[in-house]
Amino acid sequence: MLLMCCNLLIVFLLSRVFLPMLFYYLLFVTDALFLSVISPSVCGETLAIKRMASTKGSTTFFLLVSLLTIIQRPHLKCGAQEVIPIGAIFEVGTDEMQAAFRHAVAQFNRMNESANGRRYELQAFVDIISTADTVKLSRLICTQLSRGIFAILGVVSADSFSTIHSYTNTYHMPFFSPWFPEKVPVPTSGLMDYALSLRPEYHQAILDVIAYYGWKNIIYIYDSHDGLLRLQELYQRIKPGSNNILIEMVRRVENSREAIQFLQTLESIDRYGRKFVVLDCSASLASEIIIQHVKDVHLGRRNYHYLLSGLVMDDRWDERVKEYGAINITGFRIIDTERPTVQQFFRTWEALDPAIYPGAGKPFIPAQAALVYDAVTLVADTFNRMLKKKPDTFRSYLQRNKGDSLANASRALNCSRNAVWEQGDRIAKFARKQSDLEGLTGSLRFGEDGRRENFTLSVVEMTVNSDIVKIGQWSEQTRFQMVPAKYVRLPATPEFEKNRTYIVTTYMEEPYMMMRKTEGGEEFTGNDQFEGYCKDMMDLIAAKLGINYELRKVKDHRYGNENPNVTGGWDGIIGELIRRETEVALGAITITSARERVVDFSAPFMELGISIMIKKPMKQKPGFLSFMSPLATEVWAAVGAIFLAVSLVLFSVHRWSKSGWRTIRRSTSVKQYVNDFTLGNSLWFTLGSLLRAGNVTVPRYSIMGKCCFLNYISYPPTIEEADMAVAALTINSGRERMVDFSKPFMDLGISIMIKKPVKKFPGVFSFMDPLSKEVWMCMTFAYLGVSIVLFVVSRFGGAEWKIEDSHVAFTPIAETLNADVDPQSSENSSQMLTNHFSVKNSLWFALGAFMQQGSDISPRSISGRMVGAVWWFFTLILISSYTANLAAFLTVERMVTPINSAEDLARQTQVEYGTLNSGTTLDFFKNSKFAVYSRMWEFMNSRKHVFVRTYDEGIRRVRQSKGKYALLIESPKNDYVNERYPCDTMKVGRNFDTKGFGVATPLGSPLREQINLAVLSLKESDDLARLTNKW
Repeated sequence: MLLMCCNLLIVFLLSRVFLPMLFYYLLFVTDALFLSVISPSVCGETLAIKRMASTKGSTTFFLLVSLLTIIQRPHLKCGAQEVIPIGAIFEVGTDEMQAAFRHAVAQFNRMNESANGRRYELQAFVDIISTADTVKLSRLICTQLSRGIFAILGVVSADSFSTIHSYTNTYHMPFFSPWFPEKVPVPTSGLMDYALSLRPEYHQAILDVIAYYGWKNIIYIYDSHDGLLRLQELYQRIKPGSNNILIEMVRRVENSREAIQFLQTLESIDRYGRKFVVLDCSASLASEIIIQHVKDVHLGRRNYHYLLSGLVMDDRWDERVKEYGAINITGFRIIDTERPTVQQFFRTWEALDPAIYPGAGKPFIPAQAALVYDAVTLVADTFNRMLKKKPDTFRSYLQRNKGDSLANASRALNCSRNAVWEQGDRIAKFARKQSDLEGLTGSLRFGEDGRRENFTLSVVEMTVNSDIVKIGQWSEQTRFQMVPAKYVRLPATPEFEKNRTYIVTTYMEEPYMMMRKTEGGEEFTGNDQFEGYCKDMMDLIAAKLGINYELRKVKDHRYGNENPNVTGGWDGIIGELIRRETEVALGAITITSARERVVDFSAPFMELGISIMIKKPMKQKPGFLSFMSPLATEVWAAVGAIFLAVSLVLFSVHRWSKSGWRTIRRSTSVKQYVNDFTLGNSLWFTLGSLLRAGNVTVPRYSIMGKCCFLNYISYPPTIEEADMAVAALTINSGRERMVDFSKPFMDLGISIMIKKPVKKFPGVFSFMDPLSKEVWMCMTFAYLGVSIVLFVVSRFGGAEWKIEDSHVAFTPIAETLNADVDPQSSENSSQMLTNHFSVKNSLWFALGAFMQQGSDISPRSISGRMVGAVWWFFTLILISSYTANLAAFLTVERMVTPINSAEDLARQTQVEYGTLNSGTTLDFFKNSKFAVYSRMWEFMNSRKHVFVRTYDEGIRRVRQSKGKYALLIESPKNDYVNERYPCDTMKVGRNFDTKGFGVATPLGSPLREQINLAVLSLKESDDLARLTNKW
């Protein structure tokens, strides 16, 4: 059914519109094929044609084409879109300019719409040349003209420019160039010049800046023939006798080495004179010359002032290269980065893929590339205005070449003929007409000679911090005018206003600034909502200065770090100062070199450093069984086992040893053998020794019994135990670069915070801790020596010998007990000469005196008593010292900390450590060259989870880590937390560094010096010390 309907409709159409349809059908198909080959994007109908051509439904395809052809308007269209070809010629090595050209064409094709909703696209034919050969270049230009282009854009050197310029004027082809050579011949026939230059002539701007600085003698260094032509133009503009400007030295250089050699020659002639150098060269060569100049020890620095005459300051000058800030540098910029359209372009330009657009993908664009972009903008605007005025301007030219392979193009030109581009005059005149068109480089307005008019240049300087700041602007109407420098330290500080309310921004951090707690339902408003060290200090400062202030919290809850994604390049309190959103920054703001470059600081109001915080060991309250705490449960179990074992051994050895038995008389004739070490007495004796209470029962002469006793008593138990920012802002170079700080009101440093360690429980040999091992060894040798001396002197002294009755024959104990035998009878005994100070008894006597237990024997000779007295005196002193040391060990709480210094942290991996994920403490470790700190940074950087967002989060982590995490924190905060409930953290080791907190103000703020004086006065009067003790 569908096929039948289509056939009927075809018959009807053939009878009514056959001839018109056939004509438009052929033209439409030709146009579609052309667009599918050369157009960067085709319209929807063309894509439909291509898809349908691959199908077998030829009848349906023919019908759809016929319908589309009839519906079309009388003029040629493709989905209401036309293609206008343009040509472009680039030299090799112009990647950034080619990327700008392609980006401009693509962006225009996406956004363009002319009058009556009519759309068209720019079709670019791009050629790259690598030589200035006139023959090859002429052939290339003729190829471009033969493509039927409407206009041509050329980015070539001065040598190639004349060839292109000649051809375009000959064939009336509009020629758009980012810049002209210095000398462009004007057509002598009086005909119009078809070339337009996007770069303005600003020779007068160079002379006006020289006049502003008051330079009289100038050194001119250039690197190209154009530079010499610009010098000639400057000579011609200098009015004799008016400016008194003398260009005394001129030198052409090929590289930075030649420039430095030339400057060294000048230095040898006049070392201390001031030298003003006009440097006419590319941005890369200028950068090399300046860096080499600073590194050359033979050249001066501050007596040199460079004026970069080219538009090179739009290029990227890396602020990290400190050499730039060592010399005075002035230059020109044509791109106003503060304009919203420029900022939007930079975001788009930076987002481009460098693989597709080589040279793009950067946060800046050189002036040459920006001029190429503006050239495309001017071409597109010219076509737009022409089509708005007369929509069918190019209608006849688009239809004449319908048989040509480039169907939707103007009539192609042939260099072998004398034909010219008929619309060239109109296009060139429309491009010159005044309009309100704005490009990246400002207003795009041209004179009749094709030169840029109504433009504005920014005059910029390089600061000592390698920042580029705007100091003035130049235009043809107003000439050079100074502008307020936003980030430059002004030479004169204005007076501050008293009785005015200043905006003070602060950062909430204990104890520097906190929200005041309400008491009894009382509500606080204004500044009374806050309390803390910085709040009290600001009250004192305001009273001294006679000013009022309003406290505000920082918006993004940050102190301030470099952040290219925010206005001013800094976030936090420092960023608010830079953007002039506040007048004073108050808080624990660390003074660093980075911050000092952007803001001003007061004198430090507090000294500090980075420290370590750890968790304290947990204290235990005494309980019913707390007396057992000094020893582990295993030790008490061992003591109980030893107690029973020693008692049993004493009982056994005295049962089987003759010396353990003694005789008693129950009557005048009955004697009985007894043994004092019964099982109960053995337990009692052992318990008495354990409790240091003594016992009436002691081992008598049994060597085994004495050994058991000594081994037991030698183990004693042991026991052990806005206009202003007021906050803790660290002063650093990055913040100082953008805002002003007072002198530090507090000195501080990085410290270590860890959890307090648990108590160390005593071990088996903890009783030896009060004395060193060497002392114990000396005591052992003294004990043996005294025992031997006692034995010897007792052998040679007669007083130690005595006569005693002794048994001649030994009767076994069992027989003695069972038989009625009297051991003391005359039949079984005899008198014998004995000496009690045998070797074992001498050892026993010395040990008893040492243990302060006494002994059942004592020396009777003078020599023995002298030895004994010396030994007693020695043991008295030794035991007293031991008791005193032992008491100190038991009464003083001993903390065994796993970390005591930064070196301990760096040597181990069991205890993790970290700091804030941004800020001065992180920067300290990141940029440190010290081996220990570098190793610590590598450890932290390899474990991202050790970083915390806030100090409060880090402190909670220290408390919950059970000693396995240490926080690197500023020392005042460390000390404050350690003294606050629950008091379970502690600071270990010394501070890592020394720095200070300061009050920050914007650069050039009149409050800076007054706050400085106020902080110093508060220091001298000990008010800051009082606040430190309070908080």
